Order: sequence, then C-alpha cells, then structure tokens
Amino acid sequence: MGGMGPESTAELFESIIKATPVRSEQEHLRIIINNNPQIPDRTRAILGRGESPLGELTKTALNLERVGAEISLVLSGQDISVPLIDPLQILAVAVFREAKSKK
Repeated sequence: MGGMGPESTAELFESIIKATPVRSEQEHLRIIINNNPQIPDRTRAILGRGESPLGELTKTALNLERVGAEISLVLSGQDISVPLIDPLQILAVAVFREAKSKK
C-alpha cells in the first residue's frame, strides 16, 4: 500500500525488480501497487492531532484483497523508532520462494 510516502513505494518497487532473478519480463512477480494519498497522516493521529488512518488503510487493504493480492506491505516515508515488520525481509522471502518455484 503506497501513498504514505510514494517515493518509498517507488523505491521498493524498483528494488523488487532488481532483486528478482529472471531471464525474461514474463518471469517478474505480479505486483499491485495501490497508491492512496487520502490516508490521513499517521504521526498526527498518534499525537492525537488528526484523523485515524485506520479507515483508509482498511479500505485500501480490502481493495488489494479484492484484486487478488496475497501479500500486503505498508510503506511509509516517515521514520519509525520500532519497525514491527521488516518489509524487505518479507520481500526477500517472497522473492526467494517465487524464484524457487520456477525452477
């Protein structure tokens, strides 16, 4: 899910493309990016100064599910002190499994 740091989303997408071992374009992973800039600012919500992002995050996740997404990553251009999930580790596992299944 993008839109909470669209540059982070673009950078991750580029990283996925470069890290995926392929011999042709058709071997790349199918990736759906739902860039939703309407998601309220998370920092403002955490500080009690803004609308909760949960409603838009939920809508975005459900949209991805409807179009067949099996894995969802939430990216943000904002720094967080404690990463709950390392998206690059998840990505690495997914890329490895996908590549292994093509052999």
